[in-house]
Amino acid sequence: MATTHKPVLGLLSGISCVSGVDYYRGISERFGALVGAGKLMPPNPLLMMASVDCDSYAHAITEKRWEDVHEHLLVGIGKLVAAGIDVLCIASNTATWPSRR
Repeated sequence: MATTHKPVLGLLSGISCVSGVDYYRGISERFGALVGAGKLMPPNPLLMMASVDCDSYAHAITEKRWEDVHEHLLVGIGKLVAAGIDVLCIASNTATWPSRR
Protein backbone atom coordinates (compact mmCIF):
# COMPACT_ATOMS: atom_id res chain seq x y z
CA MET A 1 0.00 0.00 0.00
CA ALA A 2 1.52 3.29 -1.11
CA THR A 3 1.54 6.16 1.33
CA THR A 4 1.03 9.71 0.19
CA HIS A 5 3.06 12.53 1.70
CA LYS A 6 0.78 14.92 3.54
CA PRO A 7 2.36 18.35 3.97
CA VAL A 8 3.02 19.50 7.51
CA LEU A 9 2.26 23.13 8.33
CA GLY A 10 4.53 24.99 10.73
CA LEU A 11 2.80 27.71 12.72
CA LEU A 12 5.04 30.30 14.41
CA SER A 13 3.25 31.96 17.31
CA GLY A 14 4.16 33.87 20.41
CA ILE A 15 4.24 37.19 18.63
CA SER A 16 0.80 37.29 20.18
CA CYS A 17 -0.80 34.25 21.78
CA VAL A 18 -4.18 35.59 20.71
CA SER A 19 -3.33 35.44 17.01
CA GLY A 20 -1.70 32.01 17.47
CA VAL A 21 -4.93 30.59 18.88
CA ASP A 22 -6.98 32.33 16.18
CA TYR A 23 -4.77 30.99 13.38
CA TYR A 24 -4.80 27.45 14.81
CA ARG A 25 -8.59 27.47 15.14
CA GLY A 26 -9.13 29.00 11.71
CA ILE A 27 -6.74 26.61 9.95
CA SER A 28 -8.26 23.59 11.68
CA GLU A 29 -11.84 24.65 10.92
CA ARG A 30 -11.09 25.43 7.28
CA PHE A 31 -9.21 22.15 6.86
CA GLY A 32 -12.15 20.22 8.31
CA ALA A 33 -14.56 22.01 5.97
CA LEU A 34 -12.42 21.24 2.92
CA VAL A 35 -11.61 17.61 3.78
CA GLY A 36 -15.02 16.65 5.12
CA ALA A 37 -16.06 14.23 7.82
CA GLY A 38 -13.71 11.61 9.17
CA LYS A 39 -14.65 8.12 10.30
CA LEU A 40 -15.41 9.10 13.90
CA MET A 41 -14.59 12.80 14.19
CA PRO A 42 -13.49 15.75 12.06
CA PRO A 43 -9.91 15.41 10.78
CA ASN A 44 -7.15 17.76 11.88
CA PRO A 45 -4.41 19.17 9.65
CA LEU A 46 -0.84 18.00 10.21
CA LEU A 47 0.45 21.01 12.09
CA MET A 48 3.36 21.85 14.37
CA MET A 49 3.48 25.01 16.42
CA ALA A 50 6.39 26.90 17.96
CA SER A 51 6.27 30.03 20.05
CA VAL A 52 8.67 32.93 20.54
CA ASP A 53 8.74 35.51 23.32
CA CYS A 54 6.49 38.42 22.39
CA ASP A 55 8.14 40.87 24.80
CA SER A 56 11.66 40.36 23.41
CA TYR A 57 10.33 40.63 19.86
CA ALA A 58 8.38 43.85 20.54
CA HIS A 59 11.31 45.38 22.46
CA ALA A 60 13.71 44.77 19.57
CA ILE A 61 11.22 46.35 17.15
CA THR A 62 10.75 49.48 19.27
CA GLU A 63 14.52 49.90 19.41
CA LYS A 64 14.82 49.26 15.65
CA ARG A 65 17.25 46.39 16.23
CA TRP A 66 16.30 44.65 12.99
CA GLU A 67 19.01 41.98 13.12
CA ASP A 68 17.72 40.98 16.58
CA VAL A 69 14.15 40.84 15.19
CA HIS A 70 15.34 38.54 12.38
CA GLU A 71 17.31 36.31 14.75
CA HIS A 72 14.45 36.15 17.24
CA LEU A 73 11.98 34.91 14.63
CA LEU A 74 14.54 32.56 13.08
CA VAL A 75 14.91 30.70 16.39
CA GLY A 76 11.25 29.67 16.25
CA ILE A 77 11.41 29.02 12.51
CA GLY A 78 14.50 26.85 13.01
CA LYS A 79 12.66 24.67 15.51
CA LEU A 80 9.82 24.14 13.05
CA VAL A 81 12.17 23.35 10.16
CA ALA A 82 14.06 20.86 12.35
CA ALA A 83 10.72 19.21 13.17
CA GLY A 84 10.14 18.60 9.47
CA ILE A 85 7.57 21.16 8.35
CA ASP A 86 6.85 21.70 4.67
CA VAL A 87 5.12 25.09 4.86
CA LEU A 88 5.51 28.01 7.29
CA CYS A 89 2.85 30.40 8.55
CA ILE A 90 3.63 33.24 10.95
CA ALA A 91 0.59 33.68 13.17
CA SER A 92 0.51 37.43 13.54
CA ASN A 93 -1.57 40.26 12.25
CA THR A 94 1.26 42.69 12.95
CA ALA A 95 4.49 40.78 12.27
CA THR A 96 7.40 42.97 11.26
CA TRP A 97 10.02 41.52 8.96
CA PRO A 98 12.03 44.43 7.59
CA SER A 99 13.90 43.86 4.36
CA ARG A 100 17.65 43.91 4.37
CA ARG A 101 19.07 46.92 2.61
